[in-house]
Order: sequence, then structure tokens, then C-alpha cells
Amino acid sequence: MFIFAEDELPYQKLNVKSRPMKTIENTRQSKTEQGTSGIVVFEGAGDTGRLLPDFILQDISEEIASLFNQHVDDLKGKRLTQVLAGLDAELQELFSRIVSLNYNHEVEFFHTRSKKWLKVMIQYFSTRLFVAFSDITTYKTIDASLESFFEFNLEMFSIFDKEGKCIRMNNEWENVLGYTFDELKSYSYIDLIHPDDLKFTLEIVGNFENNQKIFDFTNRLKTKEGAYKYIEWRSCFVNGLLYSSSRDITDVKLHEDEIENHDNLMQIVEHLDGVFYLVNSDMSQLLYITPNYTDLFGEGSFTSSDYVSLIRKIIHRDDLKRFNEGMKNYASTGMFNEEYRIWKNKKECIWVYASMFKVFNKNGEMIRHAGLVQDITARKQTELAEKESQKRLDVIIGTIPDVLITYNSEGEYLNLITSHQKNRIFKDTEVAGKHIADFFPAGITALFMQSIKACLEQHSMQTIVFDFEKEGKKRFFENRFSPIDNEKVLSVVRDITDFVLTDQRLRFQLGLQAILIRISNVLLSAGDAELESVTNEAIAELGNCLDADRFYIFSYDQNKNTISNTHEWCAEGIAPLITEMQNVGLETFNDFVPMHMSGRLQIIDDVRSLNENEPLRALLDALGVKSMVAIPLINNATYLGFVGLSYIKKQKALHENEFQLLRIFGQNLVAKREILKHQSELNSTLIKAKESDRLKSTFLATLSHELRTPLNHIIGFSELLQDQLEDATSKEYLAEIYKSGQHLKAMIEDMFILAFSTDVELPVRKNTVKGVDIYMSAKASLSEFLAIYGKEHAINLRFDLPYEIMNETFVVDKQKTFQILTKLFSNAIKFTNKGQVTVTMSRGDNTLDFTVQDTGIGISPDNLQIIFDAFRQLDDEYSRNYEGLGIGLSIAKKTAESIGAILTLESKEGEGTCFYLSVPSGF
Repeated sequence: MFIFAEDELPYQKLNVKSRPMKTIENTRQSKTEQGTSGIVVFEGAGDTGRLLPDFILQDISEEIASLFNQHVDDLKGKRLTQVLAGLDAELQELFSRIVSLNYNHEVEFFHTRSKKWLKVMIQYFSTRLFVAFSDITTYKTIDASLESFFEFNLEMFSIFDKEGKCIRMNNEWENVLGYTFDELKSYSYIDLIHPDDLKFTLEIVGNFENNQKIFDFTNRLKTKEGAYKYIEWRSCFVNGLLYSSSRDITDVKLHEDEIENHDNLMQIVEHLDGVFYLVNSDMSQLLYITPNYTDLFGEGSFTSSDYVSLIRKIIHRDDLKRFNEGMKNYASTGMFNEEYRIWKNKKECIWVYASMFKVFNKNGEMIRHAGLVQDITARKQTELAEKESQKRLDVIIGTIPDVLITYNSEGEYLNLITSHQKNRIFKDTEVAGKHIADFFPAGITALFMQSIKACLEQHSMQTIVFDFEKEGKKRFFENRFSPIDNEKVLSVVRDITDFVLTDQRLRFQLGLQAILIRISNVLLSAGDAELESVTNEAIAELGNCLDADRFYIFSYDQNKNTISNTHEWCAEGIAPLITEMQNVGLETFNDFVPMHMSGRLQIIDDVRSLNENEPLRALLDALGVKSMVAIPLINNATYLGFVGLSYIKKQKALHENEFQLLRIFGQNLVAKREILKHQSELNSTLIKAKESDRLKSTFLATLSHELRTPLNHIIGFSELLQDQLEDATSKEYLAEIYKSGQHLKAMIEDMFILAFSTDVELPVRKNTVKGVDIYMSAKASLSEFLAIYGKEHAINLRFDLPYEIMNETFVVDKQKTFQILTKLFSNAIKFTNKGQVTVTMSRGDNTLDFTVQDTGIGISPDNLQIIFDAFRQLDDEYSRNYEGLGIGLSIAKKTAESIGAILTLESKEGEGTCFYLSVPSGF
């Protein structure tokens, strides 16, 4: 039995130089796992011609030698005629066919002796003949089994398209409804549905049309005799086709009211395909189950109350959740239709379909639940097989481009194939025997013929892109030509219109967006004097980009209730109107401005759509405007005017993205006005603030100077009196006066420094200082602060200064460095009630580094951000407990910055603070 490929001839003169033995070698490697698979290689002398009987068998696989019922060594070196003599009749017929068809082709045949289906591929390579065998018995058997299952299954199997036309059905349809397949093809499925069931059937099918979920429903279909039968459906959409398994449940429906009668129930149950059961109303007791339950559930017996619990025990764990959800839905809907897997005898896993419904008596009272469980393992296996088959079909269809056309070398159409009807350029009957020039203009025809010629001469793929009028619209196509043989080419045509138009639109949008970004940057950065020219350049560029005839900006005068044209750009040949469009009353624009005031755009794609009696229509007609767009300029609900563009030479409708870009341009104009307004206000406020700060600094400097003179007298005389008086109490009082005076003097000096540093840049005066001098000054300063704050016995001083640092000389601004350290020492002593203050000094690469660490109250994370601000202390509580103006650390920070030093700190509330000072230094 032989089946030959229909398209053998195109390979008769195939140039195989670009396809050496790699194809056959791949066949040898990929087929050896399929049983009787392998290759036979014959070697000929010179051109193959018609001398096939003289070919010598050069190589043969062991599998094929076994098929020939001979040994490999016995076959190698023999002529083809000698090999044929030892083969059975079927193989002799096969090779006789190969001899008669002297070109590449494929053949399928059934070998009786081995009882296998074999696929044979014949290829000629120069002087060699390759014959490859593949065992396809499995695929043949699966397809035959699938076909048999579809035809002989007791269920009603069918496939419908979206219009309800029957594509395929099995014989059970005729048994149930009486229609043959040919008769049913003349109907639409919709025509057979009972009128009362039509609406909900269409709704259910429509809900699942765009997904591949399985859905169930029941309706009534009209039989050939005119009666109606209840049909239960299980369906699923696959690739636009409705696959269904259905069955006639008319008897069940008609006898639901009689289930209470036991005899009638038994008659129904005996004819049901599956296990039928009854449970009481609260599902606590199994009333009845058919004896064949062991066929489904395996060996074992049911008690009177364990049906539901048994199902939960034997159900596959992956399906238990769906079963429980189905039972929950059943309680509210009264419908249970589920598919799940159960374990039979705890070994075999099978698929079942379970349905359950409520049984009511004549009084409408629910008295029990009835259910049916069916083994659907075979159907599931069929569905899986169909899905796999459909997947293979999808792969094949997916490889077929939009349109396939074959041409000969003269440009004549040979054949047209397409996978999508809507993408056809022509009908099959229109192109048969026609030439390319019969359908395309001379330019496209020449391009086609040039590509066909290059494709055949170079034996390579050629690609062209062309546009063509289709159904009155310009369409874009990509055409790829590939050689079939020396005389014919395959053309793959794809409609790329959407891609081209989308690409053009995207490029335009990106270009417009780039222009707007650049314009926005220039506009927002322009000064007051440049704003006029920048705005004119911007509207000119946008007008050109949008292919407009006029681009303009109007400003609204709230006092006069008029609008005026402030900026205008006109395309070449368009007369400007900016002079005429000044102080135009709002009545001219009718509801134009009120619409803008509400924030809405004015979009007029066609001026003729306006009412002829509207003033705006009269104005636009007088100006020759065909289309226009106006974008309102609004700031904080205040109407400022509008930005617009007009088309005079043609009508044009803008895209939503272009509206959005125009909105952004309008918003930038509004923002620029606000920026200029706020800049003016800010400059005025800044001048006032600087003057106020100058007066404050002058006052502080004068005040500190005036306070110094009397304070120096108080300090000086209190110190002299301490030396002259001998009374201990008087000396103690004088010491307090002296201490308070020194503290007040320090605060006055801080105020003076702060006021002075605000307006004047402090000069840097570097000089030399030894490490030991820094140590002595630090120790003296700390000791003085201990005395001032009365903490000589509460705080220990610790100095960590390496010996080499003590003897080294540094070049720093000595005065300001000591000022900074003094502020840090004062801060450490003031906020440390007891514990230790540690001072370290070290040398960096180009710096002299200090740390001042205390065990005081520390600083919270929130206050770390403001610790260097002037007139700040930690909080009100600390302000009451610790003296001072809160400017010491601010002065230290400013002084450090003035000499290029870096002052930072680390602190933990309740544990202490550590300041780090790094001063630029020479050595």
C-alpha cells in the first residue's frame, strides 16, 4: 500500500549543493529511536541520468538490513538489481517506484511482513541516492484510534464554528435527533434551539467564546420529527471552534417528578451510564446506590452515611478544593456538575464526571439529593489527544504566513494560498493564469519581475516593500520571494499597513515630543527680555511640525471682557491676522470662551459642522478656516486665554497625543508667566530681607560694642577687689560677679562675631604653632570653663596627644582654630554634669584633626539636623536648665567654613557627644 506526496515534481531539478548529506545524517540520528528506521545509500557513476539499476549499495543501517531480511555485509557492494532480487514483493515494488521516479520525493506504505507503517524519503545528491526509512506506525495507530473513538462513542460528539454550522459530528447525533451529517450542515445550531432556551444558551456560549475554559449547560434541541429533547452539554472553545460532548437527558428531565416512586426510579437507574445514588435532605445518610459502584470506586462497601466522606477520602488531592467549592455552590444554586479524579482501589487514578440535583415532592418540598457519577477517563484521554493533535495543527497553521503565492519565471500566477480570508489581496479565481501586470501598475510590476529574476538567478530570498490601493485605502505590503526550483518562486505576502502606520505615527509623536521638550526647556529658562522672541520661535516650530496654516496665542482681558491676539505664526501664503484680532468681544465667540473657562478644549474637525447662525461659524468662514483646535490657558481656575491652530488649505483631525502635547505647551506658557511673576515678587522680598538683615547686624554690632566698656569695668574692678578684701563672704560675692561678667562678656563677643560674620567674609591668616602650645591652650581653656561652670570636681579631663605631635610645628589659622576649639570645649563642659571630657589631636595627610568627646546629655536624632543653627538649643526644657544664647556651635561652624575646615559630630541621647574638627594645615 503506497501513498505518494502530491507535490513531488517541484523537487525534480532541485539544486542540492547548499544541502549536503547533513539532512540524511540528521534523519539517521533522529529516527533511530523509532524502531525500524534508518537509511540506505547507493553510489552511481557520473550523472544519475536513468542508470539507477547500475547503482551500487554503499551503506545501509542494520535496522533496514533486518527489514530486507538480510545482513549488512551481504548487501554492501551489490548493484540495485541484485538487492531487489532478494527483497519481498512489497519492497521490490517500492524500489521499482524509486527507479521510475528519478527525483526527490516521499512515500508512505504499509509493510505486511513487519506489520508496520513506514515513511520513505528519497533524495538525490550528485551521484548518490539516499533512501531514508522512518517508522510511523504509532502516529497511524493514534489517528485511527482517535477516529474510531469519535465515531463509535455513545456520547454525542460534535464540532461547530462560531456561526453555529456543524463541522463534524458522530453517529449518535443521528440516533438522538434524527439528522444525518449532510442534513445538519444545512442548519445552524441556533435554528434547533427551543425558543425559550435560546437567550440563555447564547449568553452562556458568548461568555466563554474568548477563552478555553470548559463550560456546562442544558437546553432543548428540535428533532427531525419536530419534537424537542433535553440535551446536556460539556463544551469548550478551541481556536474559534466549539468542541462539545453532549448527551440526551430527556428521560431524566421528564421523570424527575417521579423519582419518589421507587419502581420507576429503578427503571431509570438501570439505564443510566454510571453510578446513581440518593442521599437524604441533609446529606447525612446514603439512601441508595447502584450495585455497579465497585466498577467505579473499587472493592469495598458503603455504610449508610459515608458517601460524601468517602469521596473526600478517595478524591485526588489536587481536585479536592474544586470539589469542596462545587459542594458549596450547590448549597446556594442547587447545581453540581464537576469533573475530578478519584483513586480506584488506591492504585488506579480515573477521571469521573459527577452531577447532583435536588429532588422535590409534589408540594415543592426538597426531600433528597440525587446524583450520578460517570467514568470519563476515556473521554479525557480523547480530549488530551485532540488537544495534542490540535497543537500540532496550530504549529503547522502558524507557520503559514498571511498569503502564499507561487509564480513562474514570467511573472504568471500559478497558485494562491492564504491562512486568513481577510488578508487576501485577490480571490483564487481572479489570479489563475493571470500576470502580475494585470493587477499592479508598471512600477510595482517592474519591481516584482526584478525580484523574481534575482531570486531565480542567485537562488536566494529577495524582499520588497510596496504600497497598493485596496478597497479604496492605501495599504502597505511586504513581499518575500524564495526559489522553489529553477522555474518557480514562492511569494510570501504580508499586510504590514498597521505596522507602517503605527511606526509613522510613533516617529511623528516622538519627534513632536522632542521638539516640545526642547521648546519647554528654552521657554522656562528664558529671561523676561527673551520671552517674546522665544515664544514666537516656539509657535513657528510647532506650527510647522503639526502642518498647520496658522498658530496663535490669545490673551483674555478680564476688565474689558475681550480677547486679543498676542502671538501669531502663519504658513507660507497665509495672511497674518494679529492686527485685526485685537480686543475682540466675547459675543463673537459665542460659547467658545465659556467652554474654555470650564477647562474644556475647543476641537472643530470640520467648520461646516457648526450651526450656520453661530457667530463663530461666520467668523471662521470669513477667515477661510476648515479645521481648528484651541487649548485653554488656565491658572488656579483663572482664565488667561488660549493657544490654538487653524487649517485653511485642508481639513485635518489631530490625534489625542497631539492634543496632550499642545496642553503641555499651554501649561508651560502659564508656568512661565507665574515664574516671572514670582521672580519679581521674590526679588522685591529679597531686597527687603537683605536690608532688614543689614540693620539687625549693625544693631548687634553697636550693642555689643556699647556693652563692652561698662562690662570690662565690672570684671576688672571685681578682680581687683578680690585681691584687696580679706572678708571671705565678700570675696565669694566678688567671685560670682567676676564669673557672671566673664560669661556675659563671652556672649557679647559671640553676638559681635555672629553679626560681623554675616556680612563680611572672615580672612584667613595662617601662622605657625607647635603641638605643645595647642595642648597647653586647650588645657587652660578647659580648666577655665570647669571653673566658670563650677564643675572642677564633677568632670575629669583627658588628653590623647601622641608624643610626636607635641613637638611638631603646624601652619594653620591659629586664632580661628582656637576660637572653634573654645566653642567646642565650652559646649562639652556646659552639657556634661559629671563624667569625662576627652580631647585628641592627630595628623592627617594635609590636615590637623581634633576630637572633643563628652559623656553629657547627648543629642536626639531630630535635633542633629538643627544643632548648628543660630539661636537654637535642644528644646525648652534644656533652655531653662542651661545658660546661653544658642549661638556657640553656629559660630564654630561658620568659623570652620571660613578657613576651609570640616566640623561634624556624632551623638547618642543620654550617652554623650563627639565633635570632629579637621583643619587644613601645612607642616
